[in-house]
Amino acid sequence: IEAGSNHTCATTTAGAGLCWGRGYDGALGSGNFSSFNIPTAVSGGLTFAQITTGDAHSCGRTTSGDVYCWGRNQRGAVGTGGQLTFQPAFALGGAASVTAGERHTCVLSSGGSASCFGQGGNGQLGQGVYQNELSPVAVSGGFTFVSLEAGAYHTCGLEASPGDIYCWGDGGSGKLGNGSFGGTNAPATKVTGGHSFVEVTAGRDHSCGLTDAGDVYCWGSNGEGQLGDNSTTQSENPVLVSGGNTYTTVTAGDYFTCALTDTGLAHCWGQNSEGTLGDATNDNSSDPVAVAGGVAFTQIGAGRYHVCAIGAMGAFCWGRGYNGQLGNNQFNSSNIPQAVAGGFTFTSLVGGSRHTCAIRSNPPETMCWGENDVGQLGDDMFDRRGVPTTVSGGHSFTDLDAWDHTCGVRTDGSLYCWGNNDQGQLGLGFTSRVGTPEKVIGGLVFMTPPRQ
Repeated sequence: IEAGSNHTCATTTAGAGLCWGRGYDGALGSGNFSSFNIPTAVSGGLTFAQITTGDAHSCGRTTSGDVYCWGRNQRGAVGTGGQLTFQPAFALGGAASVTAGERHTCVLSSGGSASCFGQGGNGQLGQGVYQNELSPVAVSGGFTFVSLEAGAYHTCGLEASPGDIYCWGDGGSGKLGNGSFGGTNAPATKVTGGHSFVEVTAGRDHSCGLTDAGDVYCWGSNGEGQLGDNSTTQSENPVLVSGGNTYTTVTAGDYFTCALTDTGLAHCWGQNSEGTLGDATNDNSSDPVAVAGGVAFTQIGAGRYHVCAIGAMGAFCWGRGYNGQLGNNQFNSSNIPQAVAGGFTFTSLVGGSRHTCAIRSNPPETMCWGENDVGQLGDDMFDRRGVPTTVSGGHSFTDLDAWDHTCGVRTDGSLYCWGNNDQGQLGLGFTSRVGTPEKVIGGLVFMTPPRQ
């Protein structure tokens, strides 16, 4: 138990956080700015080992070692960039993975807690308030996720057991998969159907999940056939992708979806006006079609209107290429796979809105190519590149994601972002574009929260 100037907080033997007293500044963490004269639960469902209090803010250390703070952020006491926050906001801890939406970013801690920052007007941050955040804030609900995936204006998280997917944000076209066409902010809602998922992906207006049996289910908008169920009818519930194939991974672009079969072949479905399906045509398909060339891939990633994949023969890309995002030193589109120039060996890659980034293991560096008007390639320049270009700073990243901005998790668990920042999606506490990787606020690991 600890007392601040006008409030008190305590942790129970079970790890629950309780606060009481003056709440005008949000120091009670109750989810509002009300005062309470009896112990009131700190929102978010977190399990605390300790809570400490300042003048008008509080911080708690969870049993997994992550730190959350709430209340008045005078002189940065809460560490979240905003002036006030009335519920626990993720301030410090180790990042395990990151995902980028159109104007927001979400990060998964090593303990499975989720935090988001950037544009929040559609509820895509999941923190209980429809507002932008310039630094990470906790996703409400106390979920323990194993992966996160951000769409344009919604976000989905996967729980390991029993394999449930939860989504939040804009629910138009049914892309939250919860049986309705309405949006949600917090807490997140569960995708219907009772499926046991092992992977989740999110496009602009649809989402998909891969089950432990190798089936792909999709939900949301379907005007271009992106749900893959041999129709163009939108669905607020998951529908099975047709064809009877067994898949090992799935990725969604804006209005299309691609997946790898158990033999490594790439199948795609949905919009194909710029060759995003890679089947040597430009015709849409509401059923999976095989990508031309018969190359076996081990990893695949969809951008907004392009796809890149890694195989034994190197990296290949197809779809829209006007900005150089195919990496073949050309600036035009292709409806068949094109080899990425340079002969580099990549271990993973991600597609952004108009660019691509990939991780090399030897040497351990990150390379990007494509549009660079807002610094999304991270090479301290703002000129587009048609071939892979090394990201500045010498960072060794283990996980990447991209939209018009790019973020990477380093081997030490810290999070760096660069590129477009007009809604605070870089998590740096300001809204100017950045051309080189910058460390996101709260990227340190502390054993106990600092006192004010």
